[in-house]
Amino acid sequence: MSAYHEVTLKSMNEIAEYKRNLIPANIPEVYALKPMFGSITNDDRIRKGIVAFRNFLFLFCDRLISDGQFYAKPPKKPSSMSDYPFLNNITNTLVEIGYHGKLIENGNSLLITKLPLCIAQVDVSGKKKPPKIPVSAQIECLRFLILY
Repeated sequence: MSAYHEVTLKSMNEIAEYKRNLIPANIPEVYALKPMFGSITNDDRIRKGIVAFRNFLFLFCDRLISDGQFYAKPPKKPSSMSDYPFLNNITNTLVEIGYHGKLIENGNSLLITKLPLCIAQVDVSGKKKPPKIPVSAQIECLRFLILY
């Protein structure tokens, strides 16, 4: 049995098409929401926000399908999803924004005061560790998000 395994990675465009197909095209107008979300805003605004986010994801994937080759660097040793660092960094950035962002008073914008994956951390021994998303990658992700 050979220990050599060949991994074939899809192009960024193909990955984006796959991801786009995972996004639900139809979202029901009425569905139950967990009570914990009631502290954020009313049910109608939450449902509209979900539709808006779904539409953003469609646009995001469409842009990666058309322009993904400009953001995907070919991996040296392809083996897994981590071989798509741009997509991984964008995903982590969006999760950080969603998790740490707070709605401002009118509810139309998020205030973001911290993004832990994007700043250097100090471990228990006091040693400074670099951010999980390098600054150059953060800039690339934010520029992409601003454009699209």
